[in-house]
Amino acid sequence: MIITEFMKNILLAFFCVISFSLFAQSQYSRVKVDLTERSIKELAELGIETDHGSYAKNRHFITDMSDKQISFLQSEGFVIEFLIDDVKAFYKNQNIAGHEHYHEHEVEVRNAGPCDTGNGGSGIYDYATPTNY
Repeated sequence: MIITEFMKNILLAFFCVISFSLFAQSQYSRVKVDLTERSIKELAELGIETDHGSYAKNRHFITDMSDKQISFLQSEGFVIEFLIDDVKAFYKNQNIAGHEHYHEHEVEVRNAGPCDTGNGGSGIYDYATPTNY
């Protein structure tokens, strides 16, 4: 069977499309996992990383999870509450003026410049060096 140049190009394009869809990024969401009826140990046993996030014993665990992890936990019977649907977009847009997550006060504080330390406003303080240092 002779494979023409056209068929080779079609086959190459097909594999490219398949590979792009396989390596597409997952969406991450900030979620609250209800632990009133379940334990953090059960989450860990299912392979969910519990070493980072906000944990309130016998209440909830708040962390960022991929859509696959969320679906898996829901299939295991965990109750999930979405706090931020798209974490990437949340962080990307929080510094855009007029966006719902924009906090003007925080931007003013970040751009305030050096603190006045009482020595003319230079922001540099001459700390005493401890003895035997």
